[in-house]
Amino acid sequence: MSDPTRIDVSVGTTLYHQSAYGKTRIDRLDGPAITAGSISMPSALASTYQMIEPIPTQGAEADLFIIQSQVDKQKYVLKLYRRGLRPKGDVIETLRTCSRQHVIEIIGCGESDGLLYEILEYAKHGTLRDLFRKGPVKDALMLSIVSELLGAVEHIHSRKIIHRDLKPENILIRTLKPINLMLADFGIASLSDATQHFTTKSRTIKYGAPEATAGAVGNASDYWSIGLIVFEGILGKHPFDDLSDISIALQLATKGVDVSEIKNARWLGLCKGLLTRDPKKRWGAPQVAEWIDGGMPDIFADERERPSQKPYKIAKRECWTTADLALAIGMNWSEGEKHLARNLVLPWLRDELRDQDAANFLIDLAENRSLTGDDRLVRLVANLGRGLPPVWRDLSLDQGTLVSLCREAIAGVSEKAALVETLFERGILDVWGDSGNKDCAQWSKQWKSSSKYFSARVKQISEMSALTKGVPDQKTFLPSILLLILSPEFRQAMMSEVAGFAEEVSRCPWLAETLKDDSFTALLVLQLFREEAINAANEEIQAAKRLETELDAIESDYAEMLASGSPFKAEIDGLRTKISENQALGTLTDALPGLKKRMFEAAKLKTVARSFKAIRSRLIFEVLADGILVACLFVLLRMWMGREIADDGFGAVVARVASIVNGDGDAKKYLFAVLGSLALVWIGLRYSSRRLAKRLFGK
Repeated sequence: MSDPTRIDVSVGTTLYHQSAYGKTRIDRLDGPAITAGSISMPSALASTYQMIEPIPTQGAEADLFIIQSQVDKQKYVLKLYRRGLRPKGDVIETLRTCSRQHVIEIIGCGESDGLLYEILEYAKHGTLRDLFRKGPVKDALMLSIVSELLGAVEHIHSRKIIHRDLKPENILIRTLKPINLMLADFGIASLSDATQHFTTKSRTIKYGAPEATAGAVGNASDYWSIGLIVFEGILGKHPFDDLSDISIALQLATKGVDVSEIKNARWLGLCKGLLTRDPKKRWGAPQVAEWIDGGMPDIFADERERPSQKPYKIAKRECWTTADLALAIGMNWSEGEKHLARNLVLPWLRDELRDQDAANFLIDLAENRSLTGDDRLVRLVANLGRGLPPVWRDLSLDQGTLVSLCREAIAGVSEKAALVETLFERGILDVWGDSGNKDCAQWSKQWKSSSKYFSARVKQISEMSALTKGVPDQKTFLPSILLLILSPEFRQAMMSEVAGFAEEVSRCPWLAETLKDDSFTALLVLQLFREEAINAANEEIQAAKRLETELDAIESDYAEMLASGSPFKAEIDGLRTKISENQALGTLTDALPGLKKRMFEAAKLKTVARSFKAIRSRLIFEVLADGILVACLFVLLRMWMGREIADDGFGAVVARVASIVNGDGDAKKYLFAVLGSLALVWIGLRYSSRRLAKRLFGK
C-alpha cells in the first residue's frame, strides 16, 4: 500500500520547524524515528552530499533542499521533482549552455529511486522576494534590478527560452554589492520557434500576462512579469494583493493594472509600457534599454479591440469572446445556471461567434443525462475558459481559496464540509485538469490516491488491532487530506502534533509501521488513532513493568539454572528484548507462562535428582541403624541368656521369654512396652520416608 504524496525531508529522527527568522531549520528529537510524510536523500547522492535543510516552497512540481558536498563542504540546492513529473529535457539542455551571469548554474542532473533531480548553484543571499520584504526599494537599487532583469531576460530569449513564471521568488541574488541577479525555476519554461505559441501549463497568475489566460505566451509575456515586479518593488506591494485568481483574471480582461499610485513620472512610464495588455504594443528589450539610458519610448493607449459580432450579456456584463463568457459565468454562477438551463448560450456560440466546436461541446453536455446542471456548467466554463483560473460555484479554485475552504470545513462548518465532499465526488478538479490546468490535475491525482490510501490503511489497522473503529465519514477526512496537499503550514503543524505522541505510537505494533510511512497522509492516519495509541501505550508500559518484575523474580528463584550459555538464560534475554521492542503485553500473556512452566518442570527434575542422593543416603543410614539395633538386641539377649542362645538358638530365646512372662507380670508389661516403642519408631521412620517420596514424586 503506497501513497505517492510526500513532504519535508527527514534524515534519521529529523523534524522541521519554523525558526524565528522564518526559514526552516533542523531539530533532532530524542525518541522514535518519525518519517511519516518525509523524503530522504536520493540514494545516488547519499555518499556524496549531505542533506542540510529544506527550502520552503509552495510549488507542486518539486521539493527544494540545501545540500552540502561531503568533499569540499560547498553548499548547493537539490531540486527533487515530484514522483511522475519530468522536466523538459530540451529546456534543461539549452539552459546548460546559457551564461552563468544570468541563469542559475546547473551542476548536475539525473534520476534516482524513481525521482528526477537537479543539483543547482546555491545563492546565499536569497531571492528578490527576501529583498522586497524589507519594504519599497530605493530608486538607484531598483534601476540596477531592472538592468539585471533586462540582461537576463534578453539572454534567455536569445536562446529561444520563454521563462513564463518570472516572479521575485524565482529571481536569485548572487551578490548584493553590486547586485547580481540570476533567473531560476524554469519548470514551466518553453522553447519557442515563433513570436507567440500556445501552452496549457500552469503559471503564477499574479505575475502572468493577460494573453496567458488564453494559453498564448511569447517573449512579451516575460516583460509583463517584469512590469509587475517593478511595480511591487517601487510601492512595496503587489497590485493584486488580496484578490482571488478569478478576480485577477477578470481585472486583466477588463481594465488591466492600475498604476496611478506610482508618483514618479519615469517609473510610471516604465510600468505603463511594460503593463500594456496588448502584447504587440507592450515594451520589450529595445524600449526598456532606451528607458534605462534616460529616454522615454512611446506608450500606446491600452484599448481593447471589439469583434464585429454582438456581445453576450450576463449579469450586466458584455462578453465578446468565449473567455469573457467563462469569466462572467465564473463570477455569477447562479446566473450561468439559469442561462444554461434556458438554452441561451448555444445560439450565441453557434450563430454569433460561429464556434461550432464550442456549440457541439455544449450539445454533448446537454445530451449527457448523467450530468447535473452544475456539472454541465463547470465543464462548459472549463472548456470555454482554457487557461483561465479554475472556478466553481462562485468559488475560485486557487490554492489560497481551497486552503481557506478546507480550514473552515475542519473547523466544523458543515456546509463547507459538504462543499469539499461535492468537489471530490463530482471530480471538479479533474474537469479543470482535463482542460489543461496542471495544478488542478496534480491536486486531484494526489487527493484521490491519498483518500484511497487513508481508507485502506485505516481498515488494515483496525483489522490488525482488533479495534472496532472503522473508516470515518469522508466529510471528516477529505478536507484534511486536501489541506495536507495544499498547505505546508498545516503539514508542519500536523507533523509537530504527531511528534507529541510518537513515543506512544511506536509502542503499538499495529500502528508503528505507519510512523515510518513516507506519505504525509500517514500523519492523518496517526492522528485518527491517537487515543487508541495512547491507551495501548499505557497498557504496554504497565505490561513492561510487570514483565520486568516477573523476569527479575524468575532470575532470583532459578539463579542456578541461568548460568551463562543456559537456554533459559537466552530465552529470558529474548523476553527482555521484547520489552525494548514494545511487545511486553503479548509476551506477558503468551510467552511468559510457558517459560515459567518449563522452568518449574526443569527445577522439579533437578530437585528429584538431588533428592535421590538424599534418599539413598537416608536408606543407608536406616539400614545401618537397623543393623545396629539388631546387634544391640542380640548382645542384650546374649548377656541375659548367657551361652544358651548360642547352643539352642531361637528356641532357647523363646523358652526364656516365655518363662519370664509366665513367671513375672511386671516383666510382661515391660516387654510389651519395649516392643510397642520399637514398633512406633519403625512406623515413624517409614511414614517420614513416604511423605518425602510423595512430595518429590506426587505419589
